[in-house]
Amino acid sequence: VKQLLAGSVDLIFLFEPPQISGIEVKAVASVELKLVTTNAVAMAKDAMVANYIYVDYGQSVSVQHAREFGDNTPIKHRIDQPKLALELLLSASSDVLTSAYLPLAMVHQLCQQRRLFMVANAPTFRRDIYAVYAGESRRRSLIDDALEYVNYVK
Repeated sequence: VKQLLAGSVDLIFLFEPPQISGIEVKAVASVELKLVTTNAVAMAKDAMVANYIYVDYGQSVSVQHAREFGDNTPIKHRIDQPKLALELLLSASSDVLTSAYLPLAMVHQLCQQRRLFMVANAPTFRRDIYAVYAGESRRRSLIDDALEYVNYVK
């Protein structure tokens, strides 16, 4: 953000955009977060009992999580990196149910291979990705072209 404000960078993508005067913010995509487990279970409440790994995706997802599950979810590990949470899931004993909310793109193939299991009735959370740029940038047409391309590829 400092480089954007200094003018050395024209466009950045963030999960948690700043609220700064002169900066424009536009939601351009979102990441679907799915509850996955090491064993097939039917209910989200069952998946979150013993070894729940809470991945801290920021304020917006924390609010969604609290709204769905309250503040009393027993958390075994609190991590801020989904890749580390995935490694913990994959290394967990098959005897112990372990679960975490992870990006669908990260776990889709592992679920197809039945190495992990999506909890069908669990809510899906979304983490928005924002384009952030200076509102008065002299490269505005280039920024607009880049954002149009982002919309094209998603």
